[in-house]
Amino acid sequence: MKETSHDEESGIRSDFNAIHNLKGVNIKYRHAAKTFPSHEESPDIADDDEKAKKQLKKRIQLSLLSFVNVLKVNIRNKMGFLITIATFLICFCFEPWHFIDRRSTLPKWPDTIEEAKQFDISPLRTIDYEYYTIRMNTWRRNEQLIASIDHHSQCEGVKMIQVVWCDEEREPPQEVLNHVSGKVVVEMHTINSLNERFNLQHPPPTLGILSMDDDVIRPCFAIDSGFFKWTEFPDRMVGFDTRLHVEKNGQWAYGYLSASQATNSYSIVLPRYSFIHRDYLYLYYNAAPRMIIDTVTTKLNCEDIAMSFFVSSLLGGKIPLLADYWAVKTQIKLYTEKGGISSSSEHKLIRDKCVDDFAIALGIKYGDTKLTASEAYHGSYFGYGDEISDSHFTNDEVLSNRKRKFLENILTVKSGGNFEKFVHDLVKDARSPAEKRGLIKNTSAWRKRFAKS
Repeated sequence: MKETSHDEESGIRSDFNAIHNLKGVNIKYRHAAKTFPSHEESPDIADDDEKAKKQLKKRIQLSLLSFVNVLKVNIRNKMGFLITIATFLICFCFEPWHFIDRRSTLPKWPDTIEEAKQFDISPLRTIDYEYYTIRMNTWRRNEQLIASIDHHSQCEGVKMIQVVWCDEEREPPQEVLNHVSGKVVVEMHTINSLNERFNLQHPPPTLGILSMDDDVIRPCFAIDSGFFKWTEFPDRMVGFDTRLHVEKNGQWAYGYLSASQATNSYSIVLPRYSFIHRDYLYLYYNAAPRMIIDTVTTKLNCEDIAMSFFVSSLLGGKIPLLADYWAVKTQIKLYTEKGGISSSSEHKLIRDKCVDDFAIALGIKYGDTKLTASEAYHGSYFGYGDEISDSHFTNDEVLSNRKRKFLENILTVKSGGNFEKFVHDLVKDARSPAEKRGLIKNTSAWRKRFAKS
């Protein structure tokens, strides 16, 4: 990383002017006259649970009325009276919540892409400005999976880790099923398809989802760079991996990271490490064109292109956003002996066809909604990717407690002039446990385990 210029330093400092006098100040919603409550003051329950409670109350009231009416009819009939009493006790001796499916409180999801484009995603709640849910896709890399869970479960912003398990032939490791953090939920899927990473079987506690693979980690502080940007623009995906669609002779093809870097542009982010609104997962699984779902299943590929394009199509062709440049560069790859699907000789051909076919199916290849690449790097540690605002750190409606601390830490480090060392130390600390396990390539521990003599 290059040194930050004096002008850049001044610009960054101006972005944080609001931080200096935060103590004792009531941070308010931009369009509301109430102060932002702390997480402790807010109810630790989702809005859909509140709706379910109201529905339960109505059901109980109706049941009681029905019971009274039946009782009036059967009061003179001794046997009927006893049956009525017994039925009532059976129905209400159990906890009523056991019979309510929380998903029943969610909205009815559109069935087509055109209906999905008219759908309004759920607004963020207090908890969604502080915490996020990880959905971790995995396939027969138990050591990497456990190392990733061990790391991410320590991040303050992680409310839950949902492991997407599609391997019916093998059971999840006990270290995962009974993880010491208490944050891990294993979803047992019966279909081996990459679409399943977007198939929510367990309702997440937050609207913010960090979709990721099991072999990539980043420092918790770097993850927050993407998360807090997402809380400002929850309708957009916010990713850490840039890719590109390449146009040639009327055909679209897939551009790897090298193509994105060579042109300093991007139009795709990969959900192997991206923040995305919960509702987009439900919408994808219910409303994405069947051709896309089937292609992902049969080819065992392209789900990342599908989701990135799908969200862009819902937003009229807008491309995803990116976490800050310094945070993107903190990636730590966990070593895997066997190559993944990208090692296949047909991988590039499959993805080229996916890019072109999916763009046509989603209506982002032509016209006013055509997907257009944007500049990625702007010469700064901050402001990476599509430019939304000159001061994106402070332009959202709510400044949460965790975000306040995040900004204060950034300002402190920038003021000390040792930002590069700060980032280096973050990466060093985050990779240390995996390095000791021999999961970081070209380290001494890795050579002892995997290097051929």
